[in-house]
Amino acid sequence: MAEAIRLVIWDLDETFWRGTLTEGGIREYVKENHDVVITLAKRGIISSICSKNDSATVLVILEQHKIKDYFVFPSISWEPKGTRVARLIEQFQLRAPAVMFIDDNPNSRAEVESTVPGIQVEDETFTSRMLMDPRFRGKDDSSLSRLNQYKLLETRKLDEDNFAEGNEEFLRQCNVRVYLEYDVDAQIDRAIELINRTNQLNYTKKRLPEDIEEARRMLRAEISPFSRQAGLIKVVDKYGDYGYVGFFVTDSFRSQYVAGASTRTLMHFCFSCRTLGMLVEKWFYDYLGKPQLRVVGEVLTDLFQEKTVDWIKLGSTSADDTAETRKEFSGFRIVGGCEAHAIGVYLNPHSEHVDVQGNFAVGGLFMRVDSAIASLSICDRRGALFEEEALRLGLPYELAAKDYFADCPPGAAFVFSFRAQTHNQ
Repeated sequence: MAEAIRLVIWDLDETFWRGTLTEGGIREYVKENHDVVITLAKRGIISSICSKNDSATVLVILEQHKIKDYFVFPSISWEPKGTRVARLIEQFQLRAPAVMFIDDNPNSRAEVESTVPGIQVEDETFTSRMLMDPRFRGKDDSSLSRLNQYKLLETRKLDEDNFAEGNEEFLRQCNVRVYLEYDVDAQIDRAIELINRTNQLNYTKKRLPEDIEEARRMLRAEISPFSRQAGLIKVVDKYGDYGYVGFFVTDSFRSQYVAGASTRTLMHFCFSCRTLGMLVEKWFYDYLGKPQLRVVGEVLTDLFQEKTVDWIKLGSTSADDTAETRKEFSGFRIVGGCEAHAIGVYLNPHSEHVDVQGNFAVGGLFMRVDSAIASLSICDRRGALFEEEALRLGLPYELAAKDYFADCPPGAAFVFSFRAQTHNQ
């Protein structure tokens, strides 16, 4: 069964309108096609153009008919169509099977099919049947939010192409901010969409059922354990709001301890390609402390590369969305059970340094630290003798004999949670 369409690329002469612009002009501006483009946009399906024509002349005509702003990244030139369609799909960051190319010329259709394997193609007669085709069902987007987000991307891309000082310097002047939404249930359908529809930046490829009610039930069950933390990621820059472009779920435990890395494991980690190139996914992976992640399939961004993404900031939750989150504390030191990892997630926005010491699994052992007795006994574990014993047991010495107060910045806050001690009493 053919894949649902997310982008339609239109030819113009003898397809979108009747006639050839450079050979006698337009005989008929087809209002039905005009209305189809608008209806598609209201279903969340974007339209673009690949036409052999003079760009300035075409854009004036589209402006006169008040349809120009419904087309994103219009490609109007005399270059071969195959390479231009391939470039358009790359700009939209879509897979070819989710794109349809419509052209009256069989040679152009064959060229595009040969250059872009998997793309869906139709001739000009298809437009009268398009809205009834199940591939174009889309979903309600009467507010044109998806179109507006792609128009933001178009403006940003044009500025980036004209920026002479390099891509990273361009990003640094874009004022990119990330906002976290931990109330997943309020945006659960968007979370499901990100899990099921993202591919190129979906690192775990764990899907949910297509039935929306069953998908909601399963996702709520996945994020309900106290050891799980979940959230959506929204991105805003000086061009506007890209919406919720990412979703993550972590579990408090990882199967193998790694010094200096988070003791959590990523269950879901997926991003829309709307912000591809900003490296939001890399920044956020580092922000989480590089938790354990088993990457499934091919992805476009290597999260494990040694690279500092310094052009993204955590945005403020205040009314002023241009501000960064204010750091109320110089640091947090959190000691406790499994809940300590969850607490650390929610305290991250309030300090640059959040150090969590919670229960952990290593070498087949489950180590509990949520006890006052266990914590105080750490004072007796330091030194070469215990370091040798820890090595034999397969325990990380830096956790088994951790000095909570070492290198503590002035103004740091301590959180101790000794649930095990309470239970023993």
